[in-house]
Amino acid sequence: MVSQIGQVKQSVAAIAKQAKSSSNELGNFTRMFKQQVGDVNALIGQSSQSADQKVIAALNDASAAVEKAAQALQSAASTAESYANSI
Repeated sequence: MVSQIGQVKQSVAAIAKQAKSSSNELGNFTRMFKQQVGDVNALIGQSSQSADQKVIAALNDASAAVEKAAQALQSAASTAESYANSI
């Protein structure tokens, strides 16, 4: 029978592992997405139409948000892993 502390340790370690995996997946997505945004920007980036500029801005904002989420997951994974190892 696993103690409550053991259960907490297992659960937190599992969360850390999943957060790290998700962070890596988001990192891969971000790299691919940035390349695609760059391609779109090369095609329409010089356009003076506001709709084109809004698309580029929205894509850049989304890319930054995904990158920030990946970093947050990596940080959470590190913190959770340290916590699981300390109990």
